[in-house]
Amino acid sequence: MHFQLRESWCAPACVQNALERYGSRVGQKRIATLMGDEHGTRGSDAPDILWALDFLKVPYRVYEGYHKGAARSWLTRSAGVWPLILCVDDFDHWVLVAGGVGDRLYLFDSDTDVPSNVRAMGQHTLRPKTIVRRWRASRDSADNEAPYYAIAVLGPPAKR
Repeated sequence: MHFQLRESWCAPACVQNALERYGSRVGQKRIATLMGDEHGTRGSDAPDILWALDFLKVPYRVYEGYHKGAARSWLTRSAGVWPLILCVDDFDHWVLVAGGVGDRLYLFDSDTDVPSNVRAMGQHTLRPKTIVRRWRASRDSADNEAPYYAIAVLGPPAKR
């Protein structure tokens, strides 16, 4: 798993790490460039990620949920099948959930400004309910959007 190379590159790091789960190597700088943040000055939102995945011909499915129970159920079912890019911290950060064991899921947080991430090499084994608490956006942040937003990366890039 890779840490983000620039402060605002959490989304490119998530995409890079998700693709590596399928054995596909795409550089974080290339992904950031596709997202329009090649200099690391603005960060990326959901449309930027979807644009990059479309450009790379990566199959994906978007999850938008309104209810905690449904979100936790989707997270638990899907994490063992696909890498999941979750929008967390009130729509301010992206993390990757990739697999799990027993009743725990593997969450990778690429932010090197968080000391616990650096000590743990960004890898955390957490219960789904713990992840869901961080995943849910507040009413102020969500406005009219679903408070749970994620992108399931369904496979590697299609051959060109």
